[in-house]
Amino acid sequence: MHGRVKKDVVELPAEEVEKQRQQVRTARKLFGQLLDQRKACIYSQQTFDMTSKALQFHPEFPTLWGYRREILTSGCLDCSDKKVLLQGEMKLLEKALRKTQKVYSIWFHRKWTVERLFEECGNQEKDAQQVLDTELEL
Repeated sequence: MHGRVKKDVVELPAEEVEKQRQQVRTARKLFGQLLDQRKACIYSQQTFDMTSKALQFHPEFPTLWGYRREILTSGCLDCSDKKVLLQGEMKLLEKALRKTQKVYSIWFHRKWTVERLFEECGNQEKDAQQVLDTELEL
C-alpha cells in the first residue's frame, strides 16, 4: 500500500508456535486472575507485582493500568516513600512505551504518575525540575 513492499509471511517452526501458545495460555490465566481480584477489590503488594508482570508481557491492557492506579491510591503497598514507588512506576511505563508507543492508556497512566510525582515534590523545585527533565528526554 502506498509504495510499501508487502512482506512475505514466514511460517514459524512448530516449537516456536507451541512456545507462543504456552505464553498466551499463561497470560490469559494471569489476566483472568487479575480481573477477578480487581472485581473483588483486592489491593495488595502481590497483585501490584502481578500487574507489573502482566503489563510487561502485554502493555496494551487499559484495565490493568487502571487497576494499578487503584492499588497505588489504596495505600496498601509496603513502601514508606511514595516518591520511590512512583519513580518505579515511571520505569515500568518507560519499558512499556519502548515496546509500543501508540497506546493511549500507557500515556494516560504516565500523565497520572507525573502529576503524583509533582505532588510528592511539593515545594522542592530541584526535584520537580528533575521530573520535567526526565519527561523531556523521553
